[in-house]
Amino acid sequence: YATRRYKSGDAAKLQSAWKLLSAGPYNASSSENDLQGAMGSVIVARPAWNISQIGCCAVLTDLYYDPEDLVVALGHLLGVGADESEATYRFDTINTALQAVSNEANATYVKL
Repeated sequence: YATRRYKSGDAAKLQSAWKLLSAGPYNASSSENDLQGAMGSVIVARPAWNISQIGCCAVLTDLYYDPEDLVVALGHLLGVGADESEATYRFDTINTALQAVSNEANATYVKL
């Protein structure tokens, strides 16, 4: 799937990245997670001293996957040598990076 999606790049790294993504953030509908909608981020939350919920569904402490897996997956995506002009590669890489930054922002906020 990943090789066809990007049309180029290191197939082993692509497969590794997608295994991490499918077991992590793309696994929100597994029986133990059963989440609907996107994970929230303090980056887009209404400013407040005590942010506990973002929007209607997202709670800051409800990360259901290891955030380090997302960072590793991002590293694989950045290192595959795929054609950067390919829209699907750009979308997936930027989206993964955005979620990694959001995870770090949430973790930092909770420590404040």
